[in-house]
Amino acid sequence: MKNRIVEAALLAIGLIMLGLTLRSGIVSFRDKERVVSVKGLAELQLPADKITWPLIFKDIGNDLGTLYNNINTKNEAILTFLQSKNVTDQEIIVNAPEIIDLQAERYQPGNIPYRYNITSVITVTSDDVDKVRVIIAGQNELLKQGIAITSGDYRYNIRTTLPASTT
Repeated sequence: MKNRIVEAALLAIGLIMLGLTLRSGIVSFRDKERVVSVKGLAELQLPADKITWPLIFKDIGNDLGTLYNNINTKNEAILTFLQSKNVTDQEIIVNAPEIIDLQAERYQPGNIPYRYNITSVITVTSDDVDKVRVIIAGQNELLKQGIAITSGDYRYNIRTTLPASTT
């Protein structure tokens, strides 16, 4: 009978130790979600020293000759607009238009109203960030001329560059 009491006491002590260990583990696991560790925090706002602004517009149609003339007319209107805002020729790059023949596309439905989709990009790269930001805000003047500058294409985003040294 005495052996059974010692065995029961050892078993009870073991179960109590197991319970305390489990409780400690659960409490520490639960508390880890409520703790935020911060090693350091610094915030510094720097003005950009260079901006790249792509002006994108698209045109669709069935006749490449007409589309070519439309693209050239719109390019000239955009160049005139930029030059009127004191953007130099060295800051402007006129890229070759990107032409998509929709009838040659593999996954297009059979009935498409227009054959060609042309995207033209004129890029302004300048060190005068403030001047270009003012021009971007006033680009609705192009809309008055019938030129819709599009956005949303991940390839053509406005990019700013920070100065190389931040001391």
